[in-house]
Amino acid sequence: MAAISRSFASLPSIWPAASKCCSTLKPLGSGLGIVDGICSVAAWLREEHHIPADAVRFTWLSPGDTRAAFASHQVDAWACWTPYASTAIKEGARVVADGQKLIWGYAFEVANEQAIADRKALLADFLRREAKALDWAATHQAEYARTLAAETGLPPDIALVMVEKNGRRSVPIDQRVIEDQNVVLKTFADAGEIRTDRPLEKAFSVI
Repeated sequence: MAAISRSFASLPSIWPAASKCCSTLKPLGSGLGIVDGICSVAAWLREEHHIPADAVRFTWLSPGDTRAAFASHQVDAWACWTPYASTAIKEGARVVADGQKLIWGYAFEVANEQAIADRKALLADFLRREAKALDWAATHQAEYARTLAAETGLPPDIALVMVEKNGRRSVPIDQRVIEDQNVVLKTFADAGEIRTDRPLEKAFSVI
């Protein structure tokens, strides 16, 4: 229905401050803690580090639970997003890599076909308002961060890092976006994670 471009500097993999490992993921011992929903990590390990997924013990938990596992050294490394990762980095954790150049930076607004058909004008109005809000946030980062900190209770410096690293802008669903998603689809298919014969182009409906 609509695409949102975002930076994946906000999705780092981090080591504990005391870890002897600093630039490679190969010495994983007790495992990699991953927040539920970050399913691209297995493909990333295979494509970028030539590590098969079955060579790593993945621990799939909520952000709070993965943070606890990371802090108590029950996992060697942690793949998460801001503000959780930013807080750990502030406390001394080190970034091994982030999602830049590794993960295609789009999020998508989705709706079922009936909603799109019956409420197209309403959805179009919502998307225009959302795009305007995202543009404002991108050009008023300090103001947005102060509001975010006030509403969520995040420390102001962590809120500002979140805003800076998680910048989002509304972009049209064009051929470039579709081609980028075909790369994602092929990556997961080549890794054996998914099987599909449905053309990806049929998944998009531009409002």
